[in-house]
Amino acid sequence: MSAVPPRLDADWLHEGALATLLALLDRDGEEARVVGGAVRNTLLAEPLGDVDIATTATPDQVIARVEAAGAAPAAAGQELVLDEIEQALRAEIHDYAEPAVAIFRGAPPTRDGLLAAADQVEQMRIRMISPDRMQAVADQARRIIANAGC
Repeated sequence: MSAVPPRLDADWLHEGALATLLALLDRDGEEARVVGGAVRNTLLAEPLGDVDIATTATPDQVIARVEAAGAAPAAAGQELVLDEIEQALRAEIHDYAEPAVAIFRGAPPTRDGLLAAADQVEQMRIRMISPDRMQAVADQARRIIANAGC
């Protein structure tokens, strides 16, 4: 019989909004766990980046619990929109996509913020990428944003 591995116990798990969110999700028969890079970075004593949470609660349950606690849940599709834009950028401009991806990832998480990022990307001048191609990339990002209803 194998031993149960110890649970990660880091100070950041018990502080602020993250502790509140974990408490909201890890109750009433549902479970919530921190997963991904935050766990890896803690085990390697590296700086903490973003924190991903996996839960057995359904999306509707998560939203209901967060709203009941008096908070507004983030747009669930926001990360999916950013992922789709990033995939489109990488498919179109390959190795030169990183600066454009960073602009979208750093934009305010609103429709206007993402559209402003598309405008900024359209104006970028990247070695080996024509202005017409950058305009096409920005237009594709705008279509993704419009189709997502952000």
